[in-house]
Amino acid sequence: MNLTRTALTRRTTILMGVLLIVGVGAQTFLTMSRREDPEIQIRQTPVITRWPGATATKVEELVTSPLEEAIAQLDGVKNITSVSRVGLSDITVELDDEIVDVDQHWDELRAKVDEVVGRLPAGCQRPNVYTSFGDVFSMCLALFQRTPDGKPVPEGSAYTWRELEQYAEQIQDVLKALPEVAKVDLVGTQREVIELGVQSADWGRMELTEGELAHLVDARNIVASGGIIDTGTTRFPVRPTGELDALAQLGSVVVARRDDAVPVTLGQLDLDIRRTHATPIVKKARYFDREAAGTSTLVLALSMKDGQNVVDMGHAVRTALAKLQSEVLPPDLAVEVVNDLPRQVDGLVQSFIANLWQAIAIVLLVAWLMMGLRPALIMATAVPLSMIGSFVLMPLFGVELEQFSIASLIIALGLIVDNAIVVSDNCARLLGEGLDRKEACIRGASQLGVPILTSTLTTIAAFLPLLGMSGSSGEYIRSLPIVVSTTLLMSYAVAMLVTPIFCYWLLPAAGATARSPLSRIASAVGRAVRRGRTPAAPSQRTPFYDRIIGWCLAHKGLVLLAALGAVGSSVFLARAIGSQFFPAGDRDQLFVTIWLPEGSSTAATERVVAQVEDVLRTTQQTTVDGEPFDRLANGISFVGTGGPRFFLTSAPEKDIPNYAFVIVNTTRADLTAAWVEELQHTMGPFVGAEVTVERFTLGPAIRYPVEVRLAGPDAVVLRREAEEILGLVRGTAGTLNPRSDWRGSSYEVEVDVDEAAASLAGVTNADVATTLSGLVDGKRLTTFREGDHTVDVLLRVGEAERGRLETLDGIWVNGQAGKVPLASLASLRASWQPSIIARRNQVRTVTVGAKVAPGVLANDIARRLRGDLDALVDRLPAGYHYEFAGELGETQESQAKILAAFQISFLLIILILIAQYDSLSKPLVVLAAVPLSFAGALLGLYLSGWALGFMPMLGIVSLAGVVINNAIILIDFIQSGIRSGTPVRAAIAEAGRLRMAPILLTTLTTIGGMLPLALFGGPMWAGMAWAVIVGLAVSTALTLFVVPTLFGLLVERFGVKA
Repeated sequence: MNLTRTALTRRTTILMGVLLIVGVGAQTFLTMSRREDPEIQIRQTPVITRWPGATATKVEELVTSPLEEAIAQLDGVKNITSVSRVGLSDITVELDDEIVDVDQHWDELRAKVDEVVGRLPAGCQRPNVYTSFGDVFSMCLALFQRTPDGKPVPEGSAYTWRELEQYAEQIQDVLKALPEVAKVDLVGTQREVIELGVQSADWGRMELTEGELAHLVDARNIVASGGIIDTGTTRFPVRPTGELDALAQLGSVVVARRDDAVPVTLGQLDLDIRRTHATPIVKKARYFDREAAGTSTLVLALSMKDGQNVVDMGHAVRTALAKLQSEVLPPDLAVEVVNDLPRQVDGLVQSFIANLWQAIAIVLLVAWLMMGLRPALIMATAVPLSMIGSFVLMPLFGVELEQFSIASLIIALGLIVDNAIVVSDNCARLLGEGLDRKEACIRGASQLGVPILTSTLTTIAAFLPLLGMSGSSGEYIRSLPIVVSTTLLMSYAVAMLVTPIFCYWLLPAAGATARSPLSRIASAVGRAVRRGRTPAAPSQRTPFYDRIIGWCLAHKGLVLLAALGAVGSSVFLARAIGSQFFPAGDRDQLFVTIWLPEGSSTAATERVVAQVEDVLRTTQQTTVDGEPFDRLANGISFVGTGGPRFFLTSAPEKDIPNYAFVIVNTTRADLTAAWVEELQHTMGPFVGAEVTVERFTLGPAIRYPVEVRLAGPDAVVLRREAEEILGLVRGTAGTLNPRSDWRGSSYEVEVDVDEAAASLAGVTNADVATTLSGLVDGKRLTTFREGDHTVDVLLRVGEAERGRLETLDGIWVNGQAGKVPLASLASLRASWQPSIIARRNQVRTVTVGAKVAPGVLANDIARRLRGDLDALVDRLPAGYHYEFAGELGETQESQAKILAAFQISFLLIILILIAQYDSLSKPLVVLAAVPLSFAGALLGLYLSGWALGFMPMLGIVSLAGVVINNAIILIDFIQSGIRSGTPVRAAIAEAGRLRMAPILLTTLTTIGGMLPLALFGGPMWAGMAWAVIVGLAVSTALTLFVVPTLFGLLVERFGVKA
C-alpha cells in the first residue's frame, strides 16, 4: 500500500486529521505540566543523630560507626558518607542508581536504624531519617515587618517571633489549600519557651532538685483521662481538670511546704519566669534589599504537586497573597517573593516559543531565497506540524515541559526540516521533468520513503538507548530520547502524508518560469560577468560541482588522506577546548556561601552575614548605557542552615552554626556574571570567614568543582596530608577559596571529675552530666499548650550567667546526700579537640575542595594536580588512596553511562544500515560522514570558546543525525543513477548536483535555526548551537565530496556492487 498515494487521494481526510492533531497538540501544550527540571527521585537521605556535648571522636566511635555498620548491611546502598562533629552525627545514605522503589528502601533503612537505637550511649537522642530531603520548593516567600515607606524594619521590630509565626500560619493555611501546592514549610521559626531563670548559687542553696521540680510541675499540668462511667444506658467520659492554660498559673504551682505547713509556690521562689524564644538561636533567616539592611524574617517554602503547572502555581500564589495582604495582614507586614521558579520556567517556555518562531521564519526566508515562496511555505509548515504532533504524544510517556524536554525540541529543529526539504525538492524535480502533478508528488515522496525512514530510524537509534541510563542522570535526560524520537516520527509522517499534499497544491506547474530570488541574482551576476565575452557552447560548459568531484575521484587517496587529517586534528582540538560537565547558568540570581571557623556560634555567623549583606548593597549599582542601574532586587540569608532545596540540583547544608547561605536576586540575568566577578575580588579577603560568591550551575549538584578525596585509617595522617593538598590546590592558578571538610579544631571545656571525691559525696559522673546539661541547656519541666501550639517550660541558669565559663564553678550537683558544689568534685580544663571527622563507606576520608575562577575549567585544574597527588600518595603507608570527585568525578561517571548508551546506538545504526543496503561496506561509507561532523563540531567549540560538555555532546549527536540523513539519500541517488545505466563517475556527479540544493538548504536552515541560540541562548544552549553550526558547515562540504569519493573507491577499486 502506497501511503502517499492514499494521502493524495483522500486529501480531505488527511487534512482533517492534521487539524485535529493541531488542535489537540495546541491544547496539550497550553495545559501540560511545566517545571524547571525533570522530576527525578532523590536517592539520598540523611540520618541525623544528636548527642549534646559529646566530642566528635566519641560521636564517631559510639554513634556514627555502629549506625554505618548496620546501614551497610542493606541491599542497594551505593555510598555511605558521614560527618561526626561535636554533639552531632550526620550520615548520608545514597542508593544504587538502579533502585526504583526508593520509599521501600527508606522503610528498610528506618528499621535497620531502629535496631541500633538500644546500643547508642545514654543521652543520645533517637536518630532521625529525613526522607523528605529531596523535596524541591518552587517558591520561597519572606514575611517581615516594614516601615510606612515599604522598607524592611531593622532588628527590634514590634512583632515577636510568635506573632510573626501566627501570621505565617494564616498564610500557610491559605496557600496549602491551593490545588497546585503540595506543602508549605515554615523556615526560620524560633522555638518558643517559658524559662524559669535561676542564679546558680541561689539554686544550689535550695533543697529542691531539678528532677523533683519537674515532677511537681508536670503533675500539676495534666492532660489525662479520668476513665469512663457506664450507667448502662449512657457512657460518661470523666475528664479531670488541671492543665495549665495561663502563664500566671505556673507561679501558683506548689513546690514545697514550710515547717508550719504553709505551701511554697513556684512564684515565691527567686526565679525569673518569662516567655521568650529559645537561645542561643540555632538558625534563622534574614531579608534584605537595596533600600534597607537585613531584618529577621520567616520564610514560607512552597512545593508543587506532581503533574501540576508551576507557572499556574505562581499565578495562584500571587493572587492569594494579594488578597491576604489586603484583608488579613496588617499594613506594616510585607510578603516578598525571594525565589520565583514559576517566573524562571515561564521565561524558559517563552524563550522556546520565540526560538521556534525564529526558526520557522529563518526556514521560510532561506527556502524562499533558494527555492521561491511556494516551496518555502511547504517546508516551513513541517516544523510546527511536527512539533505540535509531538506534544500530542509527550503526555503518553509522562513527559512534562521542562528544560530538557525543551532542549530536545530545539535539538530536533535541525532534524525535522530535512525530511520536508528532501521530499518537496524531489517533487519539484519530477514535476520539472514533465510528470503529471499528482504522479510527481506521489513518486517524489514514495521514491524517498525507505531512505528517509532509514535516516529517521538511525537518528532515533542514536538517542533511544539513553532511555536505558539508570539513576538520577538517566531520569534527568529521560525526556530527551522520547521527545526527539516522537518528533522525528511525526516529521516522517508529515513528510510522507502532508508535504506531498502541499506540493500538489503549491508547487509551480511544469515549465513555469517562476524562479527563486537567489537564482535571479546568480543569473544577473553571471550575465554581468560574461558581458563582452564570447559565450561558451552549452556542450562545452562543465558544472562547477562536476569539476570538483571529478578532481576528487581522480585523486581519491589524497582526498581521503585529507579527511583523515581533519578527523585526526579533532583529537588535538578536544584537548585544547577542555571539558566541562555543565556551565554556569544564565540566571538572575547568585549565591554566597559563608563559613566561619569551627566552634563559631550562630550569632557570630549572623554578624558576618550582616557585613556581607552590606557589601552586596553598597556594590550593587552599575552603569548601563551611561546611566546608573541597580543590580540588586532583594535577597534572603539563611544563617546556620542552607535553607530549603529551592531547585532540584541544589544540595543544601544541614544545620551548622558556623555556616550561612545567601540567595541574591538580581534585576537582570545578563548583569549577574560581571557582578559575581566583582564580588569575588571584594569578598575574597573577608576577615574571619571564608566567603564564596558564585553563579548557579546547571546540571547535577556539585559542592566543589575541584574536589580531592584522601582516604585512610589514621586521622592524624589525614589531617597532615590534607594541609599539603590544600597547599597544592591553593597554589594552582584558577582556584578560589580551597578548604578541607576536616575544618581544624575547636575548643572544649573538659570537666575532669575526681572519682574519689565524687564517690565520697555520692555523686556519679551521670549526675554531673545531667546537672550541667539541665542547667546550661535547660531542663524541661512540662509543656504548656495553646491549642495546637506547644511551649516547653525550662529550668535554666539565667541569661547573664549562661554566657560566662565561670558559671560552671558556681553550679551545684545533685547527689545522694544532697547538692554538692561542682568545684569540690571536678576541675575545669579548656582544650582543643577535632571538630569534624568525615568518613566515606566506613573509611575515614578527608575532602579538599575549591571553587574555580570565571573562565577556568575545573577538569583542567584536576589534571594539573594529578601528578603531585600521585607523588604524595606514593610516600604514604599502605591503606591510603585518593580520588577526584567534584566535576571530574561527575563527568567521568556520567560519560561512562552515556558512552555505554552510545555503544548500543552504534550497533543499532549499523544494523539499520545493513538492513537498508544488504551490505557491510556501504554502511561504512555512510558512517564515514560522522567523524567529519565531530571534527567540525569541535572546531566550532574551539572558535566560540565553549568547552565540551553535556549539551554540546547532545548537539554533536543531532549533528551526526543530519549528516547521516544527507549521506543516506546521496548514496541512494548515486545507486539509482548507476542502476539506470549511468557510468559510476557520471552518476556520482549527477547525484551530487541533484542533492546539493536540498543539502545546502538543510544546512542553511539548520544553521539559521541555531543562530539565535548561539547568540542569545545563554550558557545552556550556546555551546551546543555553535557545535552544530560550524560542524554542519564543515561536514556538509566534506559530505558532498568525501562520501562520494569513498563510494567511488569501493565501486571502482574494490568492485562493490552499487
